Amino acid sequence: MREAQEIFWWKEKPRSRVQATHQALELASGCFAAISTSASSVVSLAHDKHGTSLELGPAELREAVDRRADDGESRSGPADVPPPASQCIAEGLELESTIMEEKEEKGFGDEAAVGPLPRWETLESGDQDGKWWQSLPQPLPWFRRQNRAGAMSRTRKLKEELQRLVARQERKKKMHVGVVVEHLPSGERVSINGREPFPLASVAKVPIIIAAAQQLQEAEADPRGVRLTTRLRVTEDVKCIGSGELHERPSGETATLGECMELACVVSDNTAADLVLQQATLGRVRALLREQGLHHTDLCLSQRQAFLIAMGMTPSFRDLSATQIAKRWEAMSASQRAAIIAEADAANTALSVKSFLGAERLAEENYKVGGRSARRDSMAVAAAVDNTASPEDMALLLRRLAEGALLRPKWTRHCMGILSRQQYGKRRLPRGLPRDTRVYHKTGTIMGVCNDVGIIEVGSPDNLVVVAAMVSGILKSQYDREAEAVIAQVGRLAYKAYRPSPMREVHARPRHLKAAPGEQNR
Repeated sequence: MREAQEIFWWKEKPRSRVQATHQALELASGCFAAISTSASSVVSLAHDKHGTSLELGPAELREAVDRRADDGESRSGPADVPPPASQCIAEGLELESTIMEEKEEKGFGDEAAVGPLPRWETLESGDQDGKWWQSLPQPLPWFRRQNRAGAMSRTRKLKEELQRLVARQERKKKMHVGVVVEHLPSGERVSINGREPFPLASVAKVPIIIAAAQQLQEAEADPRGVRLTTRLRVTEDVKCIGSGELHERPSGETATLGECMELACVVSDNTAADLVLQQATLGRVRALLREQGLHHTDLCLSQRQAFLIAMGMTPSFRDLSATQIAKRWEAMSASQRAAIIAEADAANTALSVKSFLGAERLAEENYKVGGRSARRDSMAVAAAVDNTASPEDMALLLRRLAEGALLRPKWTRHCMGILSRQQYGKRRLPRGLPRDTRVYHKTGTIMGVCNDVGIIEVGSPDNLVVVAAMVSGILKSQYDREAEAVIAQVGRLAYKAYRPSPMREVHARPRHLKAAPGEQNR
């Protein structure tokens, strides 16, 4: 069909591609009408000449038709039929159709076996040519097989590249890397250490804002329900050190829920995230994770609680070293951890931000004095006393968000918009991408941990790739930039693998048949 269209395009020089395709259809109809050989003789030809009629590709189809001509069989058609190449295409189409009929008779024609036929999209309803496009033939089965083989090789190549990237870091013993890349339109996925739990750091804020959006969605019908404009009070017992500036506001001031959701992700404000978590409740967040099947995720700590416990600011851990705190926390059951969390909250209700920051500075000074061993201890406790999740779980959550399976369109757009305005992490996923590429992502950073999870628009809003890259065990501070470079490389490889090629774009969405403005007059 495409070859017939090209013949008319260059020889007849029609005024538009639409007209060229009309002429190509007329040509194909004439070629089909000209074929006088019965279906049985065509199938016989395929068996006699090639042996395996069920696996003929485009080259074999042409060869079969040419051999028919050499054997003296008629290829003649109407006098006005142009080039023999077009006849070959038409006869090849009929031959393939006959072969597929034989497949169905022998039980090889199941959609489950070869996959569903791609559904061609029509042009806009306002276009005069929108209806006739439905009559164009489906892609040939051999083309579907080639597409499937191409997708497999594409995924295999991406997996090999990611494996080499991860193995290089593991071999140097600089860091431990977990990666998941999933192409949403095709469902192709690559996972390297994807089921291992990694410390989340601020990536934990993603399920928190999704749970808050679910609460807002449910409250729409309730006049007294929570709204984006609901005011949340900033108090001493909720203020958290680290990134953000909300903890600098005087106690008693308020911020809206919408503002806190924005701050929690855009500038990774810890206090804002804890205010949102307080409003949405930890129970709702955990229920969301459980309902979505995130079995390798454990979210039980607010940002403030993680800091307090890791720094030993609770009676049970007060006299322990960082390594001892890490070991004891890891050995605890869920109920024992819940008791320690409650103890930390109760013991620090009146803790001022000034005292909190002073304890953090003291820990940093001890780290500088202790050198490498102190960093190792700090890394151990930071990674142990934190929420954890696997890259596969985070990729699954983002995929469900992008597909609209978690929220209605209004709230899906709201959450995606927040993620698109991330101000940190420019050296991570976005770094290796074209400048105008839109990335919806959230970073996470604590000592020895560097994460970035997100959704990348590859060429168009319909071509989305989910990437979850999580790095832990970064032994030296100078390796932090290298960890960011690894994440950037993951994003670049994912983009390159699923960047639409001209052929893939043509058969995925026939936009090329729309005449450009003014093209009809050329």
